[in-house]
Amino acid sequence: MADVELSSLGSVIKTAYEGQANTNAFTDADEAKLDGIVEGIADGDHLVVNDADAAATDYARLTATGIEGRGPAEVRSDLDLEIGTDVLAQQTIGIADDNLLEVDDLDAADNDYAKFTAAGLEGRSFAEVRSDLNLEIGIDVLAQKTIGIADNNLLEVDDLDAAATDFARFTATGLQGRSPTEARSDLGLGDAAVAGVKNSIEIDTGDIQLIGDEASPGVDQVYGTDGAGTKGWKADPAGGSGEVGISGIPATNEYARWVDATDIEGRSAAEVALDIDAVTVSGDELLDPDGSNAFTQNPKFWSGTQAQFDAIATPDNDTIYLVITE
Repeated sequence: MADVELSSLGSVIKTAYEGQANTNAFTDADEAKLDGIVEGIADGDHLVVNDADAAATDYARLTATGIEGRGPAEVRSDLDLEIGTDVLAQQTIGIADDNLLEVDDLDAADNDYAKFTAAGLEGRSFAEVRSDLNLEIGIDVLAQKTIGIADNNLLEVDDLDAAATDFARFTATGLQGRSPTEARSDLGLGDAAVAGVKNSIEIDTGDIQLIGDEASPGVDQVYGTDGAGTKGWKADPAGGSGEVGISGIPATNEYARWVDATDIEGRSAAEVALDIDAVTVSGDELLDPDGSNAFTQNPKFWSGTQAQFDAIATPDNDTIYLVITE
C-alpha cells in the first residue's frame, strides 16, 4: 500500500515539474524523440562525426556511418590532384621549353607589352619598350632626321587633302598634292594656255586629247580619217604580210629593185643607170648608159660661169652649154 502511494506521488511530482516553464526538464516525449533519431548517411538520417582526429579547417567527407575530417593534402589525394601529377602545376615554372609562364612583375598593367624575365613575364610600358629596343625618338629612328626640304632631310605630306593620282609639289616643310588641273595652273598650262592647239589635238573638259578620241577604242583600231574625212578611230585595214623576198644574191652597195609584188633584187650602179636610161658626161660629150653618144649630131658639152658664157660671141649649135651659178 505504501509503494503504490509513493509511485503515485512521484508521478504527480514529475508531471508538476515538467509542467513548469524553464525547468529544462527532459520529458518522456523528448526521450521518445531522441530514441527516434537514426544515425547514418541515408536521406533523413542525422550525421555523426565518425573521426577521432577531426580538426578545425578540415574538409568533411562522408563515411559509411557519418562524416570524417580530411586535411588539404588528403583532399588533393582523394581527388587525385597531386601537384606535379594531375594539375597544371605539374609543369615547371620558367621560360624553358614546355614550362608554364607566370607573371614576374608586381606592377604589370593593362596595355603593357610582355617581356621575358628569368622566371616568367614582366610588363613593359611604351617608353620602356622603346628603351629596351634602343629606339628613342631622335636617336635611333627616322625621326632623328629633320623634317623639311633641305638636303638629306625627311619629307612629310604637308597637305590635308592630298589624294591618289595627285602630283607632288614642294612646300616649305614637305610635299602637297596637286590635281592635274592645279598642276597645269602651277605651270601656266591652264586651258587658256593650250586653247591654241590645232590639227588633230583638242581640249575636252580641260584635258588634251585627239579629236574624236575614245577611252577604249578596242582592238585592231587605228587613228585616222574615214571616207568622209572625219577624224577618229577606225578598223585597221588589212595589209600585206610584211615580209619581202630576195631574188638572187645582192652584193654590198647595190640598189634594190622590185622584180614582182613580193621580191626584190640587187642592182649595181651601172645597171641602175641602164634601168632608168640615165645620161652620163664623158669629157665634153653626153653618153647613153651603153656608152654611145646621147645625140645623133654628136654635140659637145660646155660648162662655165655666167660671165664666161656671156663672153662667147656666137654659141655653137652643136654644143650644150651648162652655166654654173654660185
